[in-house]
Amino acid sequence: MSANVSNIPPDLACVEHGIWTVIPIDPPTGSLRLKLKEVDPDESRRIKEQNVLTFHAIGCSGDYDDHNPGYRVAHCLAEQASNPAANGGYPKAKPASFLFHLGDVVYYYGEGEFYYDQFYHPYKEYPGPIFAIPGNHDGITHPNGASSLLGFISAFCDDAPRYWAEAGGILRSTMTQPGGLLYA
Repeated sequence: MSANVSNIPPDLACVEHGIWTVIPIDPPTGSLRLKLKEVDPDESRRIKEQNVLTFHAIGCSGDYDDHNPGYRVAHCLAEQASNPAANGGYPKAKPASFLFHLGDVVYYYGEGEFYYDQFYHPYKEYPGPIFAIPGNHDGITHPNGASSLLGFISAFCDDAPRYWAEAGGILRSTMTQPGGLLYA
């Protein structure tokens, strides 16, 4: 399911070169808060009872040339989600409640066709929810005029959790972030 990126000119690869994208949909209306209890009520309750929140944070995990480093990091995070001491983690930590992706989930144009290789496959073992904010590589205007931010919106800002075909058979539903804000 790998996408061919060999025909993308290097000067169009990201916004560092002055290529920006317009947001392809109207801004969300209503509250921009997504409470963890709306996504995982049991985990939200556990956090409140223990008065401790532990989560993973990562950014710039997409890579269109070599997926192996990203796969290794995702595998380590998945192990630490249930065993905080794994892979050099802190043994006294509580298991991570979720992963917060800080942007650049998918590189090049961030189009849906890249989500399997750069997001769904690497994080298929991660047991908790994954929240994200888009980075500059997640939203760029393709030379044909299409906005790649639609891939991010499909994966993370859906109106209901569902299977997305770009997940390529991975059983991780879309996320329902209205605007990327998370409150436990």
